[in-house]
Amino acid sequence: MNRIFSLLLVGALFGGSALAADAAPPPPPATPAVPDPADLTKPAGMIRDLYQRYYDALTQNDKDQKPLPPEFEWEAIADKYFTPELATRFKKALKSEEPVIDWDFFVNGQDYVDLKIISVDAATIDAKTSNVTIVTSNFGNSSTTIVSMVDAGKGWKIADFTFTDAADEGMSLSGVLKDAGY
Repeated sequence: MNRIFSLLLVGALFGGSALAADAAPPPPPATPAVPDPADLTKPAGMIRDLYQRYYDALTQNDKDQKPLPPEFEWEAIADKYFTPELATRFKKALKSEEPVIDWDFFVNGQDYVDLKIISVDAATIDAKTSNVTIVTSNFGNSSTTIVSMVDAGKGWKIADFTFTDAADEGMSLSGVLKDAGY
């Protein structure tokens, strides 16, 4: 036994390093990358950012008693974030004499207190479409909105909002616009 141990020791000291390297266990596999929830090039990151900046602007507006920044006017939001089709229909509805949309669908109401984002999750449908489920809180009451998104080639755009907590379960923005003739 001593002789075998001695031969192994001598082999390891003089040129047996390849043998020792072969005996070493392989490194563990790399941990898969976790998507960055704040990545603005991804649907969930874009929606989280839009809602958080909008909520921050509303809160600041209440403190300063100043109008919202121009980027948060409804037409500007439509131009920047909506698909061209949804933006056109939405902006036409904004100009109607009778209000088509008489609530702020980002806060799920006409008034707001203590706005919070509870969670944002994206479900990829395919390479060009995704649904982002955002759960928010207003007045301490949570609500869920599903934001349908499409890859427009130069970034993700909002194709529709589905308001799952509305009195009419599953009411969508495009449905409200269609019912009003837009």
